Amino acid sequence: LLAGRVEFEAVAKLTAMKPEDQLARMQKGVKELQQAATLAPRDPAILWTLFERGRYVDDEEVKAAARQALKDAYTLDPRNLFILTEWLRAQADAHDPEIIATLKSAKETLAPIREGVQKRARVDVIELVDQAIAAAEKPDWPATLGFVLRINVIRSEDMAPSDRRRLDRHPLEYVV
Repeated sequence: LLAGRVEFEAVAKLTAMKPEDQLARMQKGVKELQQAATLAPRDPAILWTLFERGRYVDDEEVKAAARQALKDAYTLDPRNLFILTEWLRAQADAHDPEIIATLKSAKETLAPIREGVQKRARVDVIELVDQAIAAAEKPDWPATLGFVLRINVIRSEDMAPSDRRRLDRHPLEYVV
């Protein structure tokens, strides 16, 4: 009951803030997360948190920091299915030609779960990757985005929730 009241009060304070105060608070939070990432440069969870916090903010500087954090998280942990699918989406949205290299690398990551995805979702995820590569090489960005979004079917695989849990840490995990 107390936790619900504290959460309600936090939400009430946040919604009572002026939009410029909310943006300033978000920018401050992004800077703090960037400092945390500097202090722990091999921890993709901090970068993921930075991405999650900044991805929907109406500030281009914050969005750019979030996108860079996602890119860095992918560099650190390219086999994480959640990071992979979000990075592919970000690259497709940005019409980034480097998506071709990411997709080619993804084939190796997705090969072990291909059969399971085929059984459960009736989709050949490697074939989707090949189609996304072909679309990106044209370049046909709407088609590329469509194939990338269909690759998200891998999130229903058993590995995906554990990948997500490794990224979404409880704040007390950072307490020494």
